Amino acid sequence: MDAKKIFTVETLSEEESWDMFRKLAGEVVENGEINLIAREVAAYCGGLPLAIETVARALKNKNDRHVWNDAARQLKMSIPRENMRISEKVFATLEPSYNDLESEAKSVFLLCCLFPRDFNIPIELLVRYGMGLGLFKPVYTVEAARDRAHTVVSGLVSSFLLSIVDDDTEKFVQNE
Repeated sequence: MDAKKIFTVETLSEEESWDMFRKLAGEVVENGEINLIAREVAAYCGGLPLAIETVARALKNKNDRHVWNDAARQLKMSIPRENMRISEKVFATLEPSYNDLESEAKSVFLLCCLFPRDFNIPIELLVRYGMGLGLFKPVYTVEAARDRAHTVVSGLVSSFLLSIVDDDTEKFVQNE
């Protein structure tokens, strides 16, 4: 590495985590019935900004305490408490978003995971692989597969599982 100085990036404090979570999840977290659960959910994000953003946006303005209880339960079950590494924390907070995906979107996301980290995946490549592997159903033309690929990618971006790199050339990259 050619870095002149290496900085250690710490996680957010509990207060900073809650402030970020509250701003992203919306006013619903001020609801007395949801507030305690929301604080618990925010704490499970372990001070990781990516995790906080992903979970908070997934729960944004959800007024049903059952949804919040379910999210807390999923996070609690998926986060190992001993010897927790950052990557495990991130995976555990992204897991509920992945689990909520339709089968087609899961398949496309897993296809994206086969590419190297930070690789810009052209949408046309996904169209070809998706058609060849039968990921898009019922799709019988390249144009229909292209439309379907854009729709699925848009959903994955909304779930914070992928991020757009360059709209002009229609490329996207998976989040780390």
